[in-house]
Order: sequence, then C-alpha cells, then structure tokens
Amino acid sequence: MTLKATSGALQSKIANNPLTINHLFMKKTILKLDYYQELESKLDENTINSIPYRYTYLWIKAAQCLGLGFDIYRKRDANHFPLKEWESSALLSGIEQIVHQLGGISPSHSIEQTSINDIEHLLMTFHFELKNFEKISSDGLLKVCCKHIILAEQLNSDYQFFLYFKLTQK
Repeated sequence: MTLKATSGALQSKIANNPLTINHLFMKKTILKLDYYQELESKLDENTINSIPYRYTYLWIKAAQCLGLGFDIYRKRDANHFPLKEWESSALLSGIEQIVHQLGGISPSHSIEQTSINDIEHLLMTFHFELKNFEKISSDGLLKVCCKHIILAEQLNSDYQFFLYFKLTQK
C-alpha cells in the first residue's frame, strides 16, 4: 500500500508523523493501514477530525504487537516490553481495543482498563509514559496525557497527546 492510496485525513496524519512510514514497512505487519482506514470510515467526521495524528503510530505499534504476540514483540523491543510480570489479559484487552475499535481516540471510544497501573503498562508497552490524567466524569472516564519517551528526545519535542480511558471493575 502506498501513501497515495490512503484517505486525505489519514495521509495528513501519516505525513505529520515522521516515524510512522518507517514502522509500516520495517516489519511484516499483520494488519495494514487499509484496516485502520476501514475503521476510521465508520466514524463521524467530528470524531475523525479529533483523532490525534500521533495516534496512527500507537495503532501501528499495537497492530504489530497483536500480530506478533507478546513473546516475539518483547524480543524485538529495545526495552523488552511488555514485561512478563505485567497483567497480560489487561494488556491484550487494551491492545485489541486500540487495534479493532480505535480505542482511546475520544470519550465515546475510550479504552477500558481496571486500574491506573494497567493503563501505565499498556502505554509503556509502546514507550509512552503517563504524564498526567484528569477525571472527566464520575463513571471513571479519564483524559490521559501521554508522552513518547524515546521519540520526544530524538525529535526534540514533547511528542505527547491525549487518550481516553475508562476505569471499570473486574
């Protein structure tokens, strides 16, 4: 798939995300951007326009992790994430929500997790750190500011954006 084959909105997000193209073609990814486009096309225009352009990087990394499995992904990761002691069912659930539901892009598309610890582990799997969060509703909805710890240094920028999570009971 070439960049020209993508939608205008997705093409703009990719163009503003310097490492996305490299990650797309660096490894064999099970899920391609066609799948992302299909999911995005089911959203209303306001939701599509609110998706942070850095989200595509997170989605690609999550798709790779899902396609490769935790063990192979961990072996290929510079920090060996996700760590074996992290709750694998919570990680898998979060990753599946990102990949199959575009989880985290808005309050109505939040990622359900059972604890702040699980959120931190999910973010760390893709080298993001939880900088801060704001509880935006009484039902456990959080607006989380996350920063990519490696890209922020390499690109000399904050490389941060917001994701939405909902804390739920087990």
